Amino acid sequence: MLDEEQFRGVVAACAPELRLASARPFAEGWDFELWEANGELLFRFPKRAECADALVIEAKLLRELAPALNTPIPQPAHVSDGVDAFPMPFFSYRRLAGEPLRTAPEGGDIAAMTGAFLSELHRFPAQHATELGVRTFTAQSWRDDYAAFRERTDNEVTCLLSSDEQRVVAEFWDNFLDDDHNFQFQPALIHADLGLEHLLVDDDRRQLLGVIDFGDARVGDPALDFVVFNGAFGRAALEAYDCEVDETFVYRSRAYFRIGPFHEVLYGQETDQPQFISSGLEGVRTRIVRAS
Repeated sequence: MLDEEQFRGVVAACAPELRLASARPFAEGWDFELWEANGELLFRFPKRAECADALVIEAKLLRELAPALNTPIPQPAHVSDGVDAFPMPFFSYRRLAGEPLRTAPEGGDIAAMTGAFLSELHRFPAQHATELGVRTFTAQSWRDDYAAFRERTDNEVTCLLSSDEQRVVAEFWDNFLDDDHNFQFQPALIHADLGLEHLLVDDDRRQLLGVIDFGDARVGDPALDFVVFNGAFGRAALEAYDCEVDETFVYRSRAYFRIGPFHEVLYGQETDQPQFISSGLEGVRTRIVRAS
């Protein structure tokens, strides 16, 4: 993670016109961190070299995507291949209004606005996203990718469970991967990491003011973008969604929800953070083993 001296060096190098009155860490995720300048400009940095290419593509995509959406998204201002104080690519954008949604309301305006946002996002020309460098899947390559992911998690994650738990996990994967109906969708540009915290809302939680964090955007299964929208909120978002909803759409979104904790375990293993391994394994048990 950057320190304040490094961040001030970044700003001096890439935005010398900016008189930096205040600087502070703003937010941190698995792959990126944000620093705030003067309470209004956010700088987005990759935390590891392997995340840098995704950030470059994200900046290109955001510039093309913003005019196609009615919901505000980050619009890159300063885009850099790196400076002495930070030798990897990064970009800045003006901070959007609103605060992250922490818990899902029971349907209502925000859910409907989220469904409308996803409709616009999924209608963005997939071919153009591919031309911008966005990672792109066909329905078949999506299936192949999840089959490879299943093989990896069998070797690195599921093996940490009991034999009875492994049996339940194997049955889940078989049901998901062996059903051809799960892989007949029309690929679309998707956010691919649309947690509630990436939805910015007003204080009364009545208006969707923005959507952030497009670093995982890809062309793939649109059902993935509904993964965390459960209960009444999810139903209201889906009702407002006017793109195709095929017969296994809801099943797939629930399957991706159940797959999510595997990523957490792998992240903990890759970054040597045991707390993510433990919480991820508990997530696998909760979402797959106990839910079966």
